[in-house]
Amino acid sequence: MALVDQKEKVQRLKTALRKTKLLMDSESALHELHPGTDIASNWTAITSAYSGLEQTFKYLIAVDKGISIEELIDFKILKNTTIKSGSNRYKYRTHDLAMLFLEIDEESRNTIGEYYSCFQSLHSYIGSSTAQQFLQEVSGPKSGQGYERWRYTLIEDKPLPKNSPEALISIWDVSVQIAIQKIWENQRIRMPNDHLKEVFLQNLESELMKVTVRRQNEGEKFQDISNEVKEWLWQYKNPLNSIACALWNFSRFNHHGQEGVSEWFSEVLEEFLKSISKNCEKEGNTSIRAFFNRAQGLTSEGSSIRWNSDANRFESEPWSLPNLFRNSPPSNGVKFRDTREWGLPLAALWFYSKIAGYKVLENRSFKGAPDDEAVFCTHQIVSQDVDRKEVIFSFWQSKYDYPYNFILERECGESKVNPIVLQLINMGLETD
Repeated sequence: MALVDQKEKVQRLKTALRKTKLLMDSESALHELHPGTDIASNWTAITSAYSGLEQTFKYLIAVDKGISIEELIDFKILKNTTIKSGSNRYKYRTHDLAMLFLEIDEESRNTIGEYYSCFQSLHSYIGSSTAQQFLQEVSGPKSGQGYERWRYTLIEDKPLPKNSPEALISIWDVSVQIAIQKIWENQRIRMPNDHLKEVFLQNLESELMKVTVRRQNEGEKFQDISNEVKEWLWQYKNPLNSIACALWNFSRFNHHGQEGVSEWFSEVLEEFLKSISKNCEKEGNTSIRAFFNRAQGLTSEGSSIRWNSDANRFESEPWSLPNLFRNSPPSNGVKFRDTREWGLPLAALWFYSKIAGYKVLENRSFKGAPDDEAVFCTHQIVSQDVDRKEVIFSFWQSKYDYPYNFILERECGESKVNPIVLQLINMGLETD
């Protein structure tokens, strides 16, 4: 295939991918009550992505074989094979994505497989663990039946094979990147974590500029906090981990929770997190929204997320508090209510506990309970004395408690408790 033809075809694939992404990103992340409406909402993205990915695979195969698209489509299986004469002899006249995937070169297959595994580790609700498995499920049991089923599903009531428009578009995305790289070798494949990092860093830089300009306009002397920002971003080996940590705290305590930062940078972080939260309200089922939700623990897993640079995968962050269960509430426990309506959330308790030098541990998974009647330790406030660590307070809940109702267990004398923390505790206690 001539280079000029390659460039033309890649430009078309690139443009179609961009338009499909825009369409997908504009879709609401909420599911419709009527399942047919959900199917119809995904129809355009899935049929476009399926067809686009199929054509991209065929393009990559043709380039690898050094033939034109026309020659690829007209390629016949030799008569001495077990394939009978007829249309089946034309090997590449198919909608079977799994088969086409196996026909592209090994290096490209490995890149697509790595990209998908990284994507799937973020979008953990997608069950297929490998790109090959996902494409087999999408293609359907009869070699590409999935395309026909989705194409006519608006008027035909036939079972649909498994699919995920987000995952389908992600594989199409990396396949187009590979097609581009085969023409312009200096182009780097951008993995899902690279894209997320770029988006968040651009947002952080924008908020830094806004805060800096406003403070200078108000008469403050300019402060160069670039080194402070850099140190904060890379404190956990990757900026995504620092951002996830800040999002986790912000969703619970309305504060970024980062210690040792300047007042200037603290304001930047607050504005940055508010901006992310506002933008994600408009996002569809994108990787940005997936990271935002998992970082805050807003999924069935409950825990936060971290990027493992060694494994090149997103992983759930272990809870800081191990699983602790009791068959019944503690005998010395009293009712504690985190009443956000009148301004005493756990946020204030967390904030002043940290000022007092205490550490706040948390676990909200409720996994491993011996039975449904068991109570579970959700938070502990722990002293961080050099000599020994001591539990100050423990918060317990049953599986079916209202989220802001707790049983408070005091595990040390009042004389050992910081006065401000003790005052907040007393304000949250319920009286019968």
